[in-house]
Amino acid sequence: MDQLHKTLLRQINRYLGDGFQASPELQKFFTAVSEAYKHADEDRELTERSFELSSKELAQINQNIEKEVENRTHELRLEHARFIASANSLNAGLIICDGAGVAIVLNRVARNILSYSPPTLKGTALPDKDIIWTTQTMNQRFGGAFDLEADMKLVIASRKPIEHKAIQFGDRVLRVFIAPVMDMHTQQDPDRLGSIIFLEDVTEAKILERSRDEFFSIASHELRTPLTAIKGNTSMMLNYFPDVFENHDLKDMVHDIYESSTRLIEIVNDFLDVSRLEQGKMAFKLKPFSIQHLIEKVIYEVKAMSKDNDVQISFDPMELNVLPMVFADPDRTKQVLYNLLGNALKFTEHGRISIVAGRDNTHFIKVWIRDTGRGIPLETQGILFHKFQQAGTSLLTRDTTRGTGLGLYISKLIMERMGGTIKLEQSTEGKGSIFSISLPIATVDPRISDTQSLDISNIE
Repeated sequence: MDQLHKTLLRQINRYLGDGFQASPELQKFFTAVSEAYKHADEDRELTERSFELSSKELAQINQNIEKEVENRTHELRLEHARFIASANSLNAGLIICDGAGVAIVLNRVARNILSYSPPTLKGTALPDKDIIWTTQTMNQRFGGAFDLEADMKLVIASRKPIEHKAIQFGDRVLRVFIAPVMDMHTQQDPDRLGSIIFLEDVTEAKILERSRDEFFSIASHELRTPLTAIKGNTSMMLNYFPDVFENHDLKDMVHDIYESSTRLIEIVNDFLDVSRLEQGKMAFKLKPFSIQHLIEKVIYEVKAMSKDNDVQISFDPMELNVLPMVFADPDRTKQVLYNLLGNALKFTEHGRISIVAGRDNTHFIKVWIRDTGRGIPLETQGILFHKFQQAGTSLLTRDTTRGTGLGLYISKLIMERMGGTIKLEQSTEGKGSIFSISLPIATVDPRISDTQSLDISNIE
């Protein structure tokens, strides 16, 4: 009985008396009950200890979480500080708006631009630095220079950026770029994430560009007059005074003067064309005309250039008899064709030049010009239609053909102004090149199927 739990012993003595003697079976039962109490006490102690340990572990976990949150918060603050410092170091204005159109980031340059009072808005007050900028307040600030609210709605709806290359803002010129902000991983809608605006003051660049264009225009006009006089006078000297030039050396020198003046006039004309095209001052007289007759005329004029070369120009007028007329400027189209044929002759020492034309689709006529010349290196094909670029193997040196690198650039601008296209279809070094131009159709010819087209692979 000495192993019985004290509580159980007190209960037994209370109900059975102190002199109670248990039988061996009952003694075993009391022993089992006592063991049960003992194990219950042990289990309770283990549970209490477990709770105590769990509390300590939870406290440690909470402490670790708080430390991690503190570290992450510190990192976020550093990242935000770096972002703001980077944004303020930009030479362009940066504005980031949330989905409601409120500016949440506004860098230093953007604040300066928005704080600027152009002469047309002298009566307006400068904004306070703590003002809450929204698309509406920014739109009012620009004073009708462009509709920022409408642009931002269009950007968010279409998910495509919008760019204004030259916005007149008082006496300043701004370049404005607006783009939606999207999460590329979750593809979250930009109407929730917002949009981003870049503002760049391009006033000085526009002034320099205008000054450069005016310089080229004035200089070219002033150069063309004396050069034309030199060319005309040397030509008359050679034609009307043959006795004076019996000395072959003297005749060669005058002939060199004539050739050089002719070349300089071509360069001046290229500069004038580039200047007029870039400023939108070149006049275009669009009208229907036969592309067949124009090609025949151009071939007739350029064939004189191939007399000293082993080059044949093939053209089958029957290919074009069924084609409708095109709608473009015949003089400018002739200039483009003349340039392409001239280049083909220039870069083809021997072989042939083939011209084929046909419907590109129901709205365009396409002309392919293929030569068997030296071809164009792959590394220069991508810059072929850029200003002052040539098809030579070196990007840093001028080609031996004495070209200005303006011919294809001028041709591209002319074709774009007429609603057409020009491109390099294919070129292989040592095998030749295929260029093409496309012009809009002026009339619908019922003799031609809408699906008829030519395969350039069969051009010989």
